[in-house]
Amino acid sequence: MSKLRIAATGLGMLSMLGVVLAPIGASAQGMATNTYEVTITNLATKQVLSPPIIATHASSAHTWQVGQPVSEGVRIVAEEGMNDKLAAELKGVATDVSMGTAPLMPGTSVTLMIKAHEGDVLSAATMLVQTNDGFTGLDNMALSSAGDKETMAYDAGTEENDEKASNVPGPPFGGHNSGVATSPRQPISMHPGIIGKADVGSEFNWSGPVARFSVRMVGTSETPGVSPNMPKTGTGDNSLWLLALGAGVLLFSGLATRRFALGKR
Repeated sequence: MSKLRIAATGLGMLSMLGVVLAPIGASAQGMATNTYEVTITNLATKQVLSPPIIATHASSAHTWQVGQPVSEGVRIVAEEGMNDKLAAELKGVATDVSMGTAPLMPGTSVTLMIKAHEGDVLSAATMLVQTNDGFTGLDNMALSSAGDKETMAYDAGTEENDEKASNVPGPPFGGHNSGVATSPRQPISMHPGIIGKADVGSEFNWSGPVARFSVRMVGTSETPGVSPNMPKTGTGDNSLWLLALGAGVLLFSGLATRRFALGKR
């Protein structure tokens, strides 16, 4: 067999190898990561909002959803205004999570920064502090439609709306973080508002939206890696490995072909 045919055979095998390995090189292409500025404004006149939590994630996931039961993390946000449990639930699911550090008084705002991959959505939650288990937030807002989004108040369905001072944590009541549990639990629904049947007076009621989320993209960058949850792979390393392996295949195929040709003589 001629040297030209030996080389062609080796290169053919190398081409086949390249087809198999091509996805590795392709998967190492970078993915865009965008940075967003999210400003949350308390629109209520008397209700205080707990430190908000926001998260970016794939649209296939939901942090919370009207008509569905809340997770334990969302329950604690709605009843106690605490974010740690929900942040832990989002770990491994969210692209990024950002939290406020102080309550939002009526008429005030806070701005949080968060990162997102192309196609991600934005979710958020914050408690209406002078309620039993009222909250507001975002459920899978498309970041492609960044702008202003006003949100209504929702009932978590986990605590009776008895409006008793002993069961409402926010000032001036200072009650327990958890009140009388709803039995059985109900799915998330629109909040009926403050009726004024006990200690929480009608002045703490609201009409219409209770918060505004203003979302603006402020930057973009290229992040190497196959996906947010997969190990990053360097294209340089793949190229060197492929070159070395290809040379070995070429040499082996040439020697094997030569031995076969000699054996037939």
